[in-house]
Amino acid sequence: MSRSILVVDDDPKMRELLQIVLESAGFETSAAADGESALRVFQQRNPSLVVADVVLPKVDGLELCRRILAEDEETSVILMSGVHSLSLIAPDAEKAGALCFLPKPIDLNAFVALVRDALGEKGEKSTTILDLPLERLRRDYIRGFPAMMQRIREEWALVLNGKDENAVEHFHRSIHSIAGTAGTLGLKTLGDTAREVEKLLRHLMN
Repeated sequence: MSRSILVVDDDPKMRELLQIVLESAGFETSAAADGESALRVFQQRNPSLVVADVVLPKVDGLELCRRILAEDEETSVILMSGVHSLSLIAPDAEKAGALCFLPKPIDLNAFVALVRDALGEKGEKSTTILDLPLERLRRDYIRGFPAMMQRIREEWALVLNGKDENAVEHFHRSIHSIAGTAGTLGLKTLGDTAREVEKLLRHLMN
């Protein structure tokens, strides 16, 4: 079986993190930032496994899963999200044909074990994440946080202004990215806070 994996997430830091982890475990990876791009990459690369966030621009993870399986039912799809609880999203993920749903923040060692199992490599030597350059990613993330917060403040100002019909969606997506990525990088308080903000946003959006 091919060891090629497509990683789909709109947060570049999460994409980079998952690709580093998977490539260190010996897998080949490709990546996409939204559902439409993911479909094009899937058709070009024909990966055996797709790991995709549920909340994506253009085509969400559930619809992406359905379309991929319509093209190739042998492909495995793992869906993940930083805000949807297992009890809420798991039934939808199952209906879409996903192999499983993985909540963020992600336990990276468990993630690699799950990927190995999905590709029929259960029993292979487990990967230790300790030696991977995660500390560099964490430092880069913290270093870039002031600029990230400035962008979020600007997006919130557009929400309050009320003139941009896409302002709430953009603001929500920024908070969603923090909720999933910060926790996976070990910044638990930041990730938990962003997750609570996103829950409030989702109530406002419904």
